[in-house]
Amino acid sequence: MRRSMLVFLGLATSVLHAQLWEEVVLAEGNQGLIRQVVVGDFDLDGDLDLVRVTPEGLYLHVAAPAGDLGDAMTLKAVEHWRVVVGDLDLDGDLDLVTLEGDRSIHWHAGDGMGGFVEMAEILAASTQNVLFGLGDLDQDGDLDLVISTAAEGLAWLAGDGSGAFSAAVGLVPPPFYPSGMSIVDVDLDGLLDLVWHRELAGAKVQQAMFGLGGGAFSPELTLTSDGYTQNRFRVADLTGDSLPDLLTFGNQNQEVVLLSR
Repeated sequence: MRRSMLVFLGLATSVLHAQLWEEVVLAEGNQGLIRQVVVGDFDLDGDLDLVRVTPEGLYLHVAAPAGDLGDAMTLKAVEHWRVVVGDLDLDGDLDLVTLEGDRSIHWHAGDGMGGFVEMAEILAASTQNVLFGLGDLDQDGDLDLVISTAAEGLAWLAGDGSGAFSAAVGLVPPPFYPSGMSIVDVDLDGLLDLVWHRELAGAKVQQAMFGLGGGAFSPELTLTSDGYTQNRFRVADLTGDSLPDLLTFGNQNQEVVLLSR
């Protein structure tokens, strides 16, 4: 089976603002098996670059001024599951937090020129470590890390602005195995909330914990119970009313549900 990663570049035209699309193959074969893609301006030139997460390693494509994505640069040639992007050390350069094949979590500091240096192992290898994302959960100006572990379940680690993190603070006890997690201000109070989808007591449910400030959260609240069909979701303003909406969908049928406030 042919595996490839494709990027479609928009080519603006002068005819009623129409767009054509150019197909660009960035990777084929084993490198074409992609677990995740993230974008960011890693070399601070104003163009978005791309990082690929694969079973073979972590790869960076730096965008050229014309919009083309260059050949892959290997950042680390070991299996990876996930990567999240943010400025952990507040130096103005984007950094990477990665979940490797052994489920260890690492910080790679960006140098602002498209290079990265692995600075620290944030969490040692464990078969149940999951990396969800970054956000300022305690409103101190530093990015914090949201994870789950076998010992803590859903937890967060407070960042100190230098790339270091405190010990994990548990939020939902184990076992905690969601199919997705969003770190977003759902209730528009200026505090980040946590929204996820998981199986609970035989049903797939959409749940949330609302930020209370200072890193504290409300107890988990079940928003919807979707039976056995819905196992994915997105949070976005889909109705144009400046309020976050919840879109749920699944891989067992073609039903898509929009929950709008």
